[in-house]
Order: sequence, then C-alpha cells, then structure tokens
Amino acid sequence: MKRNPILLLFLGAILTGLPRNAAAAGPTPTLVSTIVSTGYYLNLLNYSAYPFQLLQLSDPGGRTTYALWFPPNSSAGPRPAVLFTEPYDGVTWSSASVDQSWLARYNPAQSDYPDVNGPFYGANSGPISYYPWTMDQIPPTGGTCMIHNVGVLFAFERFYAGGSIADNVVDTTLGLEFLKQQSGLDLNHLGIFGFSWGGFEAIYAAANAPAGAVPSVGVAWSAPSDLGQLFQYTSIGLPGLIRDPNVLAQRQMFYDPYNRRIIAGTITSFSPLTLDFSAYKLSFLQANLKTKFLVFHDTWDTVVPFAQSVALVQALPGEMQGMWFPHAGPIDYNTLPLSHTPVQSELESSNAYVFTSVYLLERLLPANAQIDIPYSSSDLIAYFANMRSLQKQGVDIMTLLPRLNDLADPRIVMIDESPAPGNLPAKPGVYWVNYFLNLP
Repeated sequence: MKRNPILLLFLGAILTGLPRNAAAAGPTPTLVSTIVSTGYYLNLLNYSAYPFQLLQLSDPGGRTTYALWFPPNSSAGPRPAVLFTEPYDGVTWSSASVDQSWLARYNPAQSDYPDVNGPFYGANSGPISYYPWTMDQIPPTGGTCMIHNVGVLFAFERFYAGGSIADNVVDTTLGLEFLKQQSGLDLNHLGIFGFSWGGFEAIYAAANAPAGAVPSVGVAWSAPSDLGQLFQYTSIGLPGLIRDPNVLAQRQMFYDPYNRRIIAGTITSFSPLTLDFSAYKLSFLQANLKTKFLVFHDTWDTVVPFAQSVALVQALPGEMQGMWFPHAGPIDYNTLPLSHTPVQSELESSNAYVFTSVYLLERLLPANAQIDIPYSSSDLIAYFANMRSLQKQGVDIMTLLPRLNDLADPRIVMIDESPAPGNLPAKPGVYWVNYFLNLP
C-alpha cells in the first residue's frame, strides 16, 4: 500500500505536538533595534556607495528577527521607504544557534537540506533550500529604489528556522514597526515587495501592519494569497493533475515544508484535525487590506496556481491590479518544470522588474520627481514582440495596458543597461509605449 504523505504529516503532528512558535503574538510598539554591523554597498546601477546597517529586531516578548537597512538621506525632508521580504536567505550576522548551525551546514554545491528546524519534522519530511544572504541578491527594484533616495529595508523571515505562517507574517510586520520608528521617513509613502512565499508575507504583513506604518503601495509576484485553497491544491489537487507517480511524489515533497508550516499556523484541534484559515483567506484581506498592490503572475506557473492571483484581484478590485504573463494554450503540469516561470524565465523577470519598479516609484515619489528606470532594451523589445505575437493568436493581453499607461508618465526616463555597443541613449517611457503600439 502506498504511503499517504498528508496522513503521515498529520500523524507526525499528533506525535510531535505544536511547534514552539505556533501561537506567535503580533509585534508591540516598543520594538528594540540593535545595529550589529555597518558598511557600504556599491550599487552598480549608478556606481555609488550606500551605507547600510545589519540589524537585530526584538520585541518585549522575546521575539527576535533580523533586517538589512539602507537609510535614505533625509536632510532635505522625509523620504519614502520600501520593505522587501526575504523568506529564505540565511542571516549571517546573527549569533543565534539556529542561524549559526545553518551557516555551518551550508555547502555551495548543495541545494536542498533536511528541514530539521521545521514544525512536525520527521523522516518522511520534504527538504528545503538554504543559502546565506549576500549583497548580490539585492533585486533590481531594490537598487532602483536606492538611486531615487528611497529607504530600503530587507526583512528576513528565516524559513529555515522553523515556526509557522504566523511567524512569517509577524517577522515581516516587525520590519514595518522598525520603519515606523525611524526619523526622516514619510510614513504615508511606504511600499512593500515580495516574490512567491515572500509575496504571501508582503500581502499579509500589509493587512496586519501596525498603525502608522501601513504600506500605501505594494508588489506581489507569484504569491499565494488564499492559503486554505493552496493547502487543498497541494494536498488533494495535485494527484488529479500529474500522471507520473514519480513526478507527483517529487512535487508533494516540495510542498511538504510549506504544508507543515501552514498546519502549524492554523491548527486548532488534533482530534478531529481542524485547521482554521480565517486569518489567511480572501475575506480576511477584504476586511483588513488597505494597500494598493500590483500582482504579477505567469499563467503557466506550476508552483503557485495562477488562479490564486485571479481570485485575489476579483475579490479586491479596489486594492489589487493584476499583470499577467500569458501563454497560448492551457498549462500542462506533466511537461512543464516546477517553476514560477517555466518558459522564457529571463525575459519575464527582466521586464517584470521594469513594470513593478515603475508602479512602486510613481506612487511613492513626488509628482515632480524624475524616475530613472534601468532596463535592457533587447529584453523589452523581445517582450513586446512576444506580447504582440500572443495577441495575434487571440491571447488576452489586456493587463499590459495599465502598465503601458504607467510607462507613459512624463516622469519616466528609461536607462538602458544593455552592454555596449547595443545599448540605447536614455528614452522617455512613452517612447516604448509608442514602440509597442506601432508594432504590426
């Protein structure tokens, strides 16, 4: 008889008991931030050095997390700031035993590790990824924010340290609490940005943000937004989508660490097993989310179902705008690799950073501020050609239109980062809008 990984998971939960952090409390207004180290980061977008602080954030209840802070220059007045979620990266400036043990375990040639600190961990548990944080992992949108004198905070939720989905959200809201305490920030112009699991953290941290530090604008890429539906998909839906039993087993092992953290944050009873998703569903967001989000999603995403973002945008039309990376034809879970961007990955991410940076900065910066957007002209040309081709095949590309409207803002100046001699001189954003509209 084949083993049921979900049943084994539940039995493990009964035997092991609730993890230490399953009932994490929210942050308090008296957060203590400790500067562990300082330094300078060379931003290759403008070859300028930016000061940073490596932080430990602690609340009076004893909860501790970590962050990396690039403070803006506020000598001329308060400045905006953006929080970037970093769910997986290893914190290298922590002296805590869990962080030190993972750092000692790290092997550059190894991608997956036993989830030894995860809730309900056992012999049949799926592995997780781990890699220490380096400055090379700063996303293009983060570097773009810096060159516009926007404060940048990276909040580290430390998936590898265990805990639950509640812990992931609280660690992110501690970052917002930190921003609230900083002088020189315009708290009416805070942003938040997350990718994949970090997108879930960004959305729910915004919905649970401390008073006075509610982000006005956010970006979520490929984000789970209804965790009850995600849990049902990963535990029940996959067998109906994937024919190959070996591939199915691999996918179930991939989702296992997430499911265990979901259970740890929602379980109310072991017998009968009862999970309460009321704080992680669309109705909660409808009641609590005030942040205006751009939601980016590939229609062939094989990790987080595209339907998650469609339902999110439909449920919160006043707060959510969707931007889809479409494909011709339905998704095939049996032939596509496990990826948020299973085809044209580099083309997609390169241009998604362009549109998401424009979306954030247009809504954070003053109405008279020039907004320089680094990009690759060759990638943008290829992206527009692909979108026009899909349109000719009858594929809906309508979610591109509001982003073209953003690009046409007279403040936007496109700075081509392509290698010489192929790079173009600076162009207004409207140049590329007209380029696309004039494609045959």
